[in-house]
This record gives sequence, structure tokens and C-alpha cells, in this order.
Amino acid sequence: MRHEPTLEGNCVELRPLEPANVSERYVAWLNDPDVTAGTEARYTHHTVEDVRAYVEQTIASPSDKIWRVMVPGEGHVGNIRLSTISEIHHRARIALLIGEKSVWGRGIGSAAIDRLARHAFEDLGLCKLSAGIYATNPGSRRAFEKATFSLEATLKDEAFVDDHFVDVWLMARFAENLHRHEQN
Repeated sequence: MRHEPTLEGNCVELRPLEPANVSERYVAWLNDPDVTAGTEARYTHHTVEDVRAYVEQTIASPSDKIWRVMVPGEGHVGNIRLSTISEIHHRARIALLIGEKSVWGRGIGSAAIDRLARHAFEDLGLCKLSAGIYATNPGSRRAFEKATFSLEATLKDEAFVDDHFVDVWLMARFAENLHRHEQN
């Protein structure tokens, strides 16, 4: 089993997610329609066993990495993942889930996104990160924009949500923009 580094950031710490970290609280996030409304996780009822299996599969994958989002005084509040990492094309996808509603709107998501982006560019040598966000989730888009992601494209009627089609925003951040965030 490979071990990812702990990444310390501004108001967050990203710690590697291990199967032992999967708790009833964590699984409750995945079964909460408010938390998963903008994700594919909403289509499945989750159990501790299947989430632990997912974490094991992610850890075993050479193209995926996953961390717990930790906040001082709050503990584990969500997860963040790099997936489809391509060493050939120097790119990956990034996804975030903040499960603890009590920390929503406090900048935790954008801090986690920014910290993971820095790791991806500085330590993994990636040049581009992208994220897909349902247009019904403007809060997620704001979190990515605050972490200096830009809208790259809008995919019209890309997802079927609650009996209708919705657009998907493709957001991107490039390594050359790494220090732009420090100047803002």
C-alpha cells in the first residue's frame, strides 16, 4: 500500500485517507442528499463496508490519490481526490466533498483545493488540473474559482438530475498560474 504525504495548508490539513478512517459519520455524509446533490454518489446507498472497499481500490490505483480534509477543532470534515492522473499528459481531475455542513461557507473547500493543487504541480509535476461541476452547484464553482480555477467550458445538458438535464461546468487550473493565487 502506498502512502501519500500529509499536506499542511491554510486552515486545513490533508491527511491520507485509509480504510480505517471510514466511519459511520463519514458514510452518513455520502447518504445525505444535501451533501451529495452535486455528485454521482447520490445514486447509491452507501455502507461502511462498500466505502472501505472504495478507499482500498483508490489507494491501490496508480492513477488515483485521496485525502481527508481536516480542520483544527473540527476533525475530518470531507475528502479530496486526484483521479485519472496521467504522467504522460501531466494532468489529473480533482474532486472535493465537504460532508460537515457546519463548515460550509467558511473557505475550507477552496483552501483544500488550493493545497492539493500546489502538491499536484510542485511535487507530482502535473501541469493541469480539471474539475467537473454541475451547474446546480454554484457554491462548488465559487470554491474552485477562489482557488484560481477558471471556467474552461460549459457542457450543455450533460447530466440528468432530478428529472431534467443540467449543464456541467469544466473548471481548470494550470501550473503556470501557481503563484497568481499568492498575489491576490
